[in-house]
Amino acid sequence: MSDTLDLFKQPRALDSAAHRQLRYAASQPYHFAAQQLFAPIVSGEADMVAREYAIVFSDQSGSLPLALLGRARGHNAYVRDSGHWMARYVPAHFRRYPFVMSEVTAPGTEGAEAASAIEHIVVIDADAPHLSADQGERLFTDDGQPTAVLQNVQRVLAMMEQDSQRTLALVAQLEAADLLVARQVVVASKQGQPVGLTGLRVVDFERLNALGDASLAALQRSGALDLAYAHRVSLANLQDSVLVDNEAAAPSTSSGSISFDGIDWSKF
Repeated sequence: MSDTLDLFKQPRALDSAAHRQLRYAASQPYHFAAQQLFAPIVSGEADMVAREYAIVFSDQSGSLPLALLGRARGHNAYVRDSGHWMARYVPAHFRRYPFVMSEVTAPGTEGAEAASAIEHIVVIDADAPHLSADQGERLFTDDGQPTAVLQNVQRVLAMMEQDSQRTLALVAQLEAADLLVARQVVVASKQGQPVGLTGLRVVDFERLNALGDASLAALQRSGALDLAYAHRVSLANLQDSVLVDNEAAAPSTSSGSISFDGIDWSKF
């Protein structure tokens, strides 16, 4: 499923020399996400995602939870031909585009030393409509320093990375408790036959309810239990959501700004 998660057609490390004149225009149609079947999500946004998307888990261990966006590979039901997003909440994965944080090894390090010399850099999609030489806000000043716009991007990406790591730990807890099971996920249809999607996992709530008090308490303290229940609530969207009827939601017209408040995903 990694190919469906990869938005970046021309990934490039953001560089103050090569991209000195680059500008960022946040508000763009969502055509760039029109072929995405899934969006990886973080725990901080799970409650908002659960209102309008089905949350599922990849069959690949060590992966973030996924918001299901369509019934067939290559088609995102939440993006209209006009580029409008057909839901009130847009997953953070798309709203931070065309930026992402990436890990690289510091130059001149080898072996065991390299493992402790990991640096985080900002990567852009050079093919993104948000980026150009003449539209939007500059990312660098004339002397190559990050502008306030880029500083905010960097802050947001760092917070997303932190929440991603926390979410991976929560998924690992669910896996360690043997609660994630392979299951065909069936999406209803108002116009035709239901569609069954394979290669996914869901939480087995019979196993969850059979856990001892200590195990349940550990899941609750960490937040893994909250994630499991957001997933459970979200599965109603397999029967009643944009997945089933593309007219079910009011459209969002643009990808908006990358300005958010702290890690409160309801404000992002």
